[in-house]
Amino acid sequence: MNVRVFPYDIMERKKAGVIMYWTLVICLIIVAVVLLLAVVTTSKAYGYKHTVDPLPEERGDKQQTGPKQPQ
Repeated sequence: MNVRVFPYDIMERKKAGVIMYWTLVICLIIVAVVLLLAVVTTSKAYGYKHTVDPLPEERGDKQQTGPKQPQ
């Protein structure tokens, strides 16, 4: 098997390899940024202080009134 390798083919392969590695680097940077944003957002969500409205004071035996109805 005598295969001739032209210099042009070698250059094209090198260019394709360089493009492949640059694409890989860019994809890894995007993944790192998305992961960082997810961690920061989750951290802020856990740090949020939830509050609950206090219960209205009970009025003896009377039933508590609901929201005002239009008359």
